[in-house]
Amino acid sequence: MEVTIILIILIMILAFGCEYIDSSLGMGYGTILSPVLLIFLFDPMIVVPAILFSEAFTGFSSAIMHHFHKNVDFVKEDKPMKIVGLISVLSVPATIITVLIVIALPKVFVTTYIGIIVLIMGLVLLTNLRFMFSWKKIAGIGVLSAFNKTISGGGFGPLVTAGQIISGEETKPSIAITGACEIAVCVTGFIMYWILNGLPNMIIPIAMTIAGVAATPIATFSTKKIKKEILARRLVGVLCIVLGAYTLIRIFFLG
Repeated sequence: MEVTIILIILIMILAFGCEYIDSSLGMGYGTILSPVLLIFLFDPMIVVPAILFSEAFTGFSSAIMHHFHKNVDFVKEDKPMKIVGLISVLSVPATIITVLIVIALPKVFVTTYIGIIVLIMGLVLLTNLRFMFSWKKIAGIGVLSAFNKTISGGGFGPLVTAGQIISGEETKPSIAITGACEIAVCVTGFIMYWILNGLPNMIIPIAMTIAGVAATPIATFSTKKIKKEILARRLVGVLCIVLGAYTLIRIFFLG
């Protein structure tokens, strides 16, 4: 597909909007942007690496800005960095393995699975159901999320953010931690795609990166302004349901 200036501008606008949602609520960048770029007739082998490349930078920027706006404290509090470290360490081998087997997996199976699990998490978040915090739960969430991210470019944020909240973590730190967790997954995934398929055209990934990073200061400030914990939880829950339902509708009804 020919890349024109108008197309690049449109992609940058989409990336800005999706990253605003992602950084403010902990999900949405890859989950929304991936199917949209596929609608534009981009090859999946271009779309997924582009999202991984840009989110490595936006995740870093988002983590810094969340810390700046005091949605989380990565310096004084041990728990946030321990969660980031655990998910990152487990996500890297999961990402490598996933890239190696991605060609053998039916896309419809993987996408359906992501849609269902995100939808279920959204429904759980709209209830008051919470489980006791467990490092095993966080580890499982990290591996599962890396699988989703590497396959489709999306599905990481909904699982990591919602999974943390359901596991007993507060909502605002969960949103902030998710951005930091994405860095290792995205860097590893992009390098693996580069090794196996060669370096893609970098115009689109760079344009997406610039727009996405520009959105993070505004988005993280929006997170700070959410006064009630229950409101943030419900917003995340509603977004999960919308993204999960949209994914399933796109598969079975829109083709």
